[in-house]
Amino acid sequence: MPGDEVAAIADALALLLGAAAVNVTWEAAGSQQPPTSFGQPGTSPAHGLASSLTATGGGRCVTGTLSATGGTITIDARFADEGAPEGGGAPVTTADMPPLTRALAAAMDQADVAVLLIDGHARLMFANAAARAILDRGGGLRRVGAHIAAARPTDTLRLHAAIARVVDGASDKEPPVAITRPDRRPLLVAIVASGIACTHPAECAAIVHVVDPEQAPQVSIEPTCRLYGLSPVEARLASLLADGISLAGAAKAMHVRPQTARSYLKQIFLKTDTHRQAELVWLLLRSAVRTPQPNNAA
Repeated sequence: MPGDEVAAIADALALLLGAAAVNVTWEAAGSQQPPTSFGQPGTSPAHGLASSLTATGGGRCVTGTLSATGGTITIDARFADEGAPEGGGAPVTTADMPPLTRALAAAMDQADVAVLLIDGHARLMFANAAARAILDRGGGLRRVGAHIAAARPTDTLRLHAAIARVVDGASDKEPPVAITRPDRRPLLVAIVASGIACTHPAECAAIVHVVDPEQAPQVSIEPTCRLYGLSPVEARLASLLADGISLAGAAKAMHVRPQTARSYLKQIFLKTDTHRQAELVWLLLRSAVRTPQPNNAA
């Protein structure tokens, strides 16, 4: 079994078991090579070797051995004593930031794309409002200690392996990772290097973008309607059309006759210098102001 696979298993097991540290050893049957051993010390990822499980301190230890095709896997896990503090934890809050950083964080909270910042140990440093909403729902991604994890262990392995490659500098940008969800389309997670020359592991090393294909961004076309001088009733019709509603459906929603809606639409065409409904909708959406989703969005 390749070393990176053993490392990924150690990383995922620490999260899934809630252990303070995990060491995974792979010993191939009949091989003269020394066993491959990777550890997950504290809450840091399993990128590096752990000299021993006891190096992370006291607590309860559990050891198990599994027979696998071609060899044996030994898992050593250490669990913290009751009430003992562990490394990592929740991402940094805005109260912990200097004024300029708080302002930048507030700006990120207004974005409708979920953004997370990961440090050199692959720990979660910051999550904007859209990302926190996804993590709090827990349907695909969730927060486990200082890390993010998927609901399915196999997705967690792929996600952490992609993060490790970016954080370690092996890849500037990984292909998106699909995080499966029950009865919903998968989340798409893209991990890119921060582009910052990190001199300390606690600095931002990677940026994680999470896209929910079923959560369309909210847009506001009100500024565009004002720009083109649309009347309130014309702006209402334009908004309905921009939401994908047909002209007949918009007329019904506005409680007007279809021919009245067509008359309004002609006026909108004149004011916006457009000639077809598709052209109008394209203009409205391209000129729209994107707004963040509410935190309680389903």
